[in-house]
Amino acid sequence: MTQAFGDNHAEGISILAQAVIWASIRDRVGLACLGLLGPEFIIVLAIGQKSSARRSVVKFHEEGYKQWTITHGFFADMGGFVLEADDLNQPIPLNAEQLFYLVKNSHVRYPEITAGELRDRNKSDGFAQLVTVWQATWFIITFIARLIQGLHVTTMELTAVSFVVILFGTAWCWKDKPSDGGRSPDQPYYQTPLDFISRDETALNLAWQYYNELSRRILFSPFSRRVKKIPWDRIPGDIFLRMDFDLELVGVAFILVFSAAFLSAWNFSFPSTVERDFWRVASIYMLVYGFVGAAWMELSMWIFVPQNRVAQGLELSIVEKELAQKSHPFRDLYFRLERWLRQKTRGSSDVDRDSLVPRQPHKGVLAFFEQISQHIVRKGPQHGSSNRVYCLYFFFMRFISRVSDFYLCGRFH
Repeated sequence: MTQAFGDNHAEGISILAQAVIWASIRDRVGLACLGLLGPEFIIVLAIGQKSSARRSVVKFHEEGYKQWTITHGFFADMGGFVLEADDLNQPIPLNAEQLFYLVKNSHVRYPEITAGELRDRNKSDGFAQLVTVWQATWFIITFIARLIQGLHVTTMELTAVSFVVILFGTAWCWKDKPSDGGRSPDQPYYQTPLDFISRDETALNLAWQYYNELSRRILFSPFSRRVKKIPWDRIPGDIFLRMDFDLELVGVAFILVFSAAFLSAWNFSFPSTVERDFWRVASIYMLVYGFVGAAWMELSMWIFVPQNRVAQGLELSIVEKELAQKSHPFRDLYFRLERWLRQKTRGSSDVDRDSLVPRQPHKGVLAFFEQISQHIVRKGPQHGSSNRVYCLYFFFMRFISRVSDFYLCGRFH
């Protein structure tokens, strides 16, 4: 195997060259489209990436690699490191978990690149982010000042405020993230031969892959640049990673603030009663969607998707097994409630927590959430008719909300 850092060659890993201009622009446009579709997706994406990068810092430091920083973790999860080997047809990208496994087991050497070198790749973008945050802050200040003075504001401006709330959260999560991981250099394995270490199968990530594939079958997907090679030759920038619990709480808070922001226009003076009632119904929908979406994300990420994989005879990755053994307040509460209900109904509180395999079917709302997760895991776009309905319904509702913003903006004036 060969390892390259810049122009130096040793043994193990390569650092990808800077991304070609078009690929970089395409990825940024994809994230922008994702933000228009649902800004809350961006905060979940950013928090998952920050959580993964932060976990990698803990693991590398425990092995004595104190120079590994959260910037390294971001860079790795962006596909900045690739593995080259004689028996590989092409270099394959390594995320932070996979790189840690290879370094820990002495399969490759630790990549000697400093955080400063990684930050040098991001100087112009760092300034642009600072300007963007300042402009967003000034917009919020002027918006609040106009409300205090009793001046007129439009629903379009209120929607912009809700987007800015998410922008602040993502800016904080990505403040240590390099701008580009590298160039762009389904299945015995899904992504790379190292899936057994870390395979990103969060429910939201599976749903997002499903949505993109459905879009391509209909026409094309403006959101994600497709990975056409197996094994993967790059790591897409829109993979939703597992979040740490403390950062999950931050994400849920941002999502609920975003979802509730539209209610602040409840008593606005609308051009007509019909338009006022339409806005109120849409605002309630956004708030309910925020709560339901957060609950589904938690249940699917930590319970239903791992359960479904085990039930199908699929082995969990090393990272999934590690996380299953660690305490998680939401999952622990779920299993305590399940034990309590089992004891009440069957006189037994035995729940196989480690295998994550349910012993009886769920009912009610839990059954609905689990059904969605099962369709996402088991079925592709050509089979999952119910998922197709969910995706199209979500897209339709968001499209209507954006159109109504423009319509009401014109009506207010």
